[in-house]
Amino acid sequence: MAENLADQNKLISELKDSNGQLNDTNNELMQKKSDLKEKCRNSRPELQKEIVYFKNENAHLEETLEQLEAFENQLERSHLQKEQELEVAKEKQALIVDEVDTITESEQEVTEKEHSQEYHKVQKAKNIAQKIYEEMQSRLVKDKQ
Repeated sequence: MAENLADQNKLISELKDSNGQLNDTNNELMQKKSDLKEKCRNSRPELQKEIVYFKNENAHLEETLEQLEAFENQLERSHLQKEQELEVAKEKQALIVDEVDTITESEQEVTEKEHSQEYHKVQKAKNIAQKIYEEMQSRLVKDKQ
């Protein structure tokens, strides 16, 4: 997801650069248009063709610029949404880690308690076995006498 955000940031940066270049080109074309209008006032009919060409080119560049600006805005919104989703995912991950820690601690406590209970049972069984052994030893000694 972070790689996707980096790609989007790069694309946004490229679009901004392209946007700046298109603005510069547009400004140059507007200047040429102004110059051509001035020449047309004093000029020949072939310049009329150039004026029409530059008007069409200018309109096309303005349309492309608008499309790029719309795409840039869309990418920025998408980028913001992905950042928000990433924050939510981080918060969920932190909650899950806390839950896992709590469960692990609870399981450890239960295991320790069970181990303690088993230990006491084993000790009790040892004591009983020791008493039986001692009783049998004393009977064996009595039988020999």
